[in-house]
Amino acid sequence: MENLQQPNLAQTIYRRSQEKPLTVTQAMNLLKPTLEQLHLCIIGEVSQISANPAYKAVYFTLRDAKSALPCLIWRDAYRRCGIELKVGEKYQLDGNFSLYAAKGQMQFSVGGIQPAGEGILRAQVAALAKRLEAEGLFQRQKQLQLPQIPARIGVVTSPSGKAIHDVLRTLRRRWPAAVVLFAGVRVEGKGADQELIAGLQRLAEGDGDLPEVILLVRGGGSYEDLMPFNSEALARAIAALPIPVITGIGHEPDTSIADMTACKRASTPTGAAEAAVPNAADLRLRLAQLRESLYRRSLAQLDERKTTLRTAQGRLALHNPRTQIRSQIQELAHNSVRIDNAWHRLAERESLRFKANQVQLQANIEGLLHDHVETLQRQAQTLEALSPLAVLGRGFAMATKSGRVLKDSAQIRIGDRVQLRLAHGSLDTEVKGVKDGHDERR
Repeated sequence: MENLQQPNLAQTIYRRSQEKPLTVTQAMNLLKPTLEQLHLCIIGEVSQISANPAYKAVYFTLRDAKSALPCLIWRDAYRRCGIELKVGEKYQLDGNFSLYAAKGQMQFSVGGIQPAGEGILRAQVAALAKRLEAEGLFQRQKQLQLPQIPARIGVVTSPSGKAIHDVLRTLRRRWPAAVVLFAGVRVEGKGADQELIAGLQRLAEGDGDLPEVILLVRGGGSYEDLMPFNSEALARAIAALPIPVITGIGHEPDTSIADMTACKRASTPTGAAEAAVPNAADLRLRLAQLRESLYRRSLAQLDERKTTLRTAQGRLALHNPRTQIRSQIQELAHNSVRIDNAWHRLAERESLRFKANQVQLQANIEGLLHDHVETLQRQAQTLEALSPLAVLGRGFAMATKSGRVLKDSAQIRIGDRVQLRLAHGSLDTEVKGVKDGHDERR
């Protein structure tokens, strides 16, 4: 810029341009080398960032109250800086101007980035937090158990700030039975971290009853005001305490080193007090619910015991010898009745079957007799038709010799005795002569 402000050079260029006007390209080419030779350090606040991974550079805008400057930094240089740009943060940029003549655009080409003002403090705090976390310091308080219903609560904060009033009001509302042990200290400014440490140690090492939990609180403020709570010494003092610490630092966007080290973090002093004690109303409701649950469970267990007792009594009755004998007698009597009933039913069935068989047998006998009578009658009729007596009745006689019926005269000799059977009576004769069918013998 000093070169551009030299009167002689500027006047010379102007006079030449009047004699022969410059084209846009000539003017840009005249300005570009002079502009790009300017290496500057600029401080401003980032208001816009475009960090698309597809781009070779990160584009952002740096501004102050009156002006804005487009900037870019190549990705390799951005990674080497080790800083992540954030909107609203202040940074110190080292680089030079660049001019893109084709579009007449000017940018500030950044070669290095450093936090500026509060940004430097944040970077320092971030580095300290990273180192203490790697050491394992943040896990020591996390291993302590917060009391559910603390009887004594320590509070470390400013005696004149709003934080102590918020804490006391919240404790009185939620759990008025708690005893508050207070250590008044400065919470900002030079040496405030040492007073915070002294307050914590005074409560943790005091005479008499010690607090069961300590609240380390303060109201809101700027980031610089909160720097005592980013002290490494305070962090180590909190980690060394055998009493759990709850922080309530009223600066919601940021988390201090003390917040990271404490057993529990709340965003405000009121939140820290609420985290330290139960709500009396909620506890009463919970007790009523537990009482109701206990009553129901007791009734259920009583019913279960009664059922078990009745079952045991029933089993005892079943195994009692007298009960078993009575049961067997009843079973014997029942079986006897069943046998008698069965016998009677069997006798009745057999009697009915016998009568049915008797009737059937009688019917069968009568049928057989009828059939035999008819057969006998037919046979008698046939026999009567074939009987010689019938023939004899018609005047014929039957001759027999020695009981044999004579059918042929050849069976008889003269002088044989022959019996003649007549229809009525018989004759005993002697043969005087024999005659066959053709001739007669004497």
